[in-house]
Amino acid sequence: LEVVPDYPMAYFSIGNAYRKKFGSSKNLQDLKEAETNLLKARELAPQNPQFALELGIMYSQQLAVSDKDNEDRYQKEAVKHWK
Repeated sequence: LEVVPDYPMAYFSIGNAYRKKFGSSKNLQDLKEAETNLLKARELAPQNPQFALELGIMYSQQLAVSDKDNEDRYQKEAVKHWK
């Protein structure tokens, strides 16, 4: 990212790494880091369907389940990215 700060695949990869880390850590902060990086990837390449799909999956299958206080918001975010 230091060399090419606007490289969406780098943000996507970092986001997925945090999602995988969450699988073993169960630390909600890992999902928040994943969200930040996946959103940046989507911002840089909004036409990439893979980025939208991964965001939707993360919102509906991980964040909504792990953060019950915000479940409705995450489900709405998932739908937004799948449209």
